[in-house]
Amino acid sequence: MDIESCRAAARRALIRCMNTADLTRQDVDDLGEAIGALFFVFCTLVAQERIGWQADETVPGYLRLTSSPDTIAVPFHLIADFPVSRIDLFKAIAEAMRVADNSVICLSGSAMALGSLPEFGDLDFCEYVEGEPDAGALLRLCRRATETMLCVRLKAGGIRWERPAALPEAADLSDVLQGLGPAERRAKADAVARTDDAAVESTNVVLWKAASEQGGAWVQSFASQEGVLSIQIPRTLHSPVELGNYLRFLKSDMGAYRDRRPAKALKRALAFATVLGLDEAEEVRTLLRNSSTVYQDALEQRQALLDGVRGSACDRVRGFGPQVEAGIAGIRNRYEERRGTLLEEARFKEQYDDLMGRLMRIA
Repeated sequence: MDIESCRAAARRALIRCMNTADLTRQDVDDLGEAIGALFFVFCTLVAQERIGWQADETVPGYLRLTSSPDTIAVPFHLIADFPVSRIDLFKAIAEAMRVADNSVICLSGSAMALGSLPEFGDLDFCEYVEGEPDAGALLRLCRRATETMLCVRLKAGGIRWERPAALPEAADLSDVLQGLGPAERRAKADAVARTDDAAVESTNVVLWKAASEQGGAWVQSFASQEGVLSIQIPRTLHSPVELGNYLRFLKSDMGAYRDRRPAKALKRALAFATVLGLDEAEEVRTLLRNSSTVYQDALEQRQALLDGVRGSACDRVRGFGPQVEAGIAGIRNRYEERRGTLLEEARFKEQYDDLMGRLMRIA
């Protein structure tokens, strides 16, 4: 089987995943087994053509970066857009934001497509922890202040904390975490993180599950949108139910953001098209690279961060202001340098509406 035949077979199977309610349990099991086999074959074929990548031998659908095989595993559909040149920086930020020593942390969401984006507004990570929620570990992250990162907010259950307020008592936080149901055991930490020449907002969503549980809170994220920064891969890629949930989520967001936030809709469209192996993926990349929408979206996100930093009651948070301002200035300068070569607004809208219309009609 060649790559195109494998891609076409996988596309048919994946579209079936969007309608698993019509399938029996045995149908779902058989579909998952078929998808796993297709993903393994596809990764093997891709690795033969793409220098620098090798198929993971244990989890179908993942490719490992040969220059760092023990720490980077990426779903096959994301490698064309994966930010290889920035990965050392992102790994450093991820390590600074890690909560548990025995966890697996992943680069997540649109950050996985930064290899195809001219600019970005923020960074997202997802941390998988097997075991009971640890209030002490969360509080250590809240106290953490390194040259790379300063944690500024925490949300866990009904607890909300933001610098410079006093941290919650460990016992109170522990009671809240232990009182959460298995699917609700999560926390979200927001930080300001330094990049090479700027500072950006960085978020780590921490998900726990007990060793005896099948999914726990882990299923609240999508493995298909994550690059694993570890030798251990926490989840499989070929579950028909999870794939169907992910594709429906992407399509729903494409519709929700289509008119009010084109950059976000296009990022979702890129994920949708690459998972399904659609030719439209390259059209999405072209619009992302050659229109003003990504620059404008990144500037809005960075400006929101700057407003929050300037308005903070914490001196250490306000100290990140110059780095955030430098990042905004850098985006504006790069935008001005490219402004004359970017698509005119009318031309962008024509291509954007046509492309989004075709993608929304799929399945």
